[in-house]
Amino acid sequence: MGIQVGFSRKAGVLIASPAGRVDSANSRTFREALEAGIPSGERALLLDLGRLTYMSSAGLRVLLMVARRFQGPDNAIGVCSLSAMLYSIISLTGFDKIMPVYETVDDALRSISGEEDAGAVSAGIREPRSQEELLGQLPNSLDMNTLGENITDIAEFTIEKHEFTHDRLDPAVREQALSAIKGTLWEFVEDQMKRRHEILAQMFASAAATFGEVMKGNAR
Repeated sequence: MGIQVGFSRKAGVLIASPAGRVDSANSRTFREALEAGIPSGERALLLDLGRLTYMSSAGLRVLLMVARRFQGPDNAIGVCSLSAMLYSIISLTGFDKIMPVYETVDDALRSISGEEDAGAVSAGIREPRSQEELLGQLPNSLDMNTLGENITDIAEFTIEKHEFTHDRLDPAVREQALSAIKGTLWEFVEDQMKRRHEILAQMFASAAATFGEVMKGNAR
């Protein structure tokens, strides 16, 4: 399934509702669809992600790019309606530290429109969880092969997350950081792949040994 983005307006706030999955292959389409649907001069945007089935770091990069339009006073942006999987990814990457994450559309609208004070609104913002808890929520399908394919996106997102709240890096420094991060991530992925292969080898050996014990017992 590709990606589609619908737009609506409620309480004066523009709501973008993507549906499907976002990965490296269609992140450009996702970005273009979002940018095309946001009128010039728009002051507030809510990203309702309730119909997303998956988003890679490439998709998070798109959200950062769009969020730049809503930096500064009198502007507002937020995301809401995240699945457990998507919330885990957003929390693990630290994305929730730079953009408000709300449980529901109504929670977000009350905050963005200023209908509630900061104390009341905080009840609608998802609380960060421990890394161990978040890792336990990631789906089994998110294997090392998937991570390896997204190394460049993860590296780019890490740098752009820094640039979101700081000045843009000098091109030479940016390239150095990008190269260093990608090298580190490849080492991590290769190590994890090696460990996975070792575990699988142990499992096959254990299965063979157990089968041999069963056959030995039935031969008596």
